[in-house]
Order: sequence, then C-alpha cells, then structure tokens
Amino acid sequence: MPVYRALAEWLRVLRPGGRVGFSGMRADEPPAAALFRRMALARGVRLADPSARLGTEDACADVLGAAGFDRIRVGAGTVHFTAGDLGGAWQANERGCRAQLRSALDAGVLREFERDYRAAVGALRGSLASAEVLYATATKPTIGSKAAT
Repeated sequence: MPVYRALAEWLRVLRPGGRVGFSGMRADEPPAAALFRRMALARGVRLADPSARLGTEDACADVLGAAGFDRIRVGAGTVHFTAGDLGGAWQANERGCRAQLRSALDAGVLREFERDYRAAVGALRGSLASAEVLYATATKPTIGSKAAT
C-alpha cells in the first residue's frame, strides 16, 4: 500500500490518543536488496528502493507528521539474517518487481541474472548478514491537541 494511504488509514482507525508502531528498512537496505537493484540496473532495469520514502529518521518523522500524527519517535536498530534468509533473497526481491523484470528482460537474461545474483549472495554472505532498520511510533492526536487542529 502506498505510504500516505496506509498512514491515512491507520490514522482513521485509531481512536484519539491511540498509537501506531512499525518498522522498516533504512534507505538502501538490506544489503542483499541493494545488490539486487544494482545488478538489475547493470542489465538496464532501474528498480525503485521501496524503503526510500521512510528510509531516514527525518524522512520517517516528516511523513508521519504530514499524515497528521504527533508524539513521533523514530529510532534505529539492526536486524540479522540467517543463511535461510539469504537463501531466499532472490525470491524476496524478485517477487516485488516480477512484472517489471519480465517486461524488460528476456527469459534467458532473467535466468542469467538469477544465477549471477545467487552466486553473488553466496560470495558476499557475511557482508549481507545484517541490515539497518528504523522503528517508529506515533500517536493520533486527541481532540483539542495542537496537532489535531
């Protein structure tokens, strides 16, 4: 769901004073996804970073504020991936842009991309094993609060 539409819906369903919390990847994270996008670009396919809109503390706080939330807190953390997580990196990344890849690349080039990506993930496994994330919480303003006006 688009960011503003999701936040608008969360704001709508919360009672005044209700809190929302979520986590998301920092922009250009996780490393395996950034690698996927670079390898796609090398094949002529520019893929958007799905984390870009909320991908910094300031950007996330700005978007939450613009959506009407207050008492916004955004903090950073790290998540670690297992070998199984990295083993599924092709499927996780390809699933979100399948139509775009299939319309831009013929089947042979797509198979080559998959082969090369899986090999790169295997070779870079240690450097792909963690990612920076953001954790955000925000509150729906109460009636009469400054943010509600």
